[in-house]
Amino acid sequence: MTHVPYILAAYLATALVLVGMIAWVTLDLREQKRKLRQLETDGRRRSGIPR
Repeated sequence: MTHVPYILAAYLATALVLVGMIAWVTLDLREQKRKLRQLETDGRRRSGIPR
């Protein structure tokens, strides 16, 4: 009895999860940078100190 299909399925599932997580983090990073730029253009500073 061979375990190759099970092992390949496990590697495929792991790869899909990793790709999904990397995509999620990348998209979230872009969104956070966009929000930060918007706040800075609205005149808000990261330090909270008014200009």
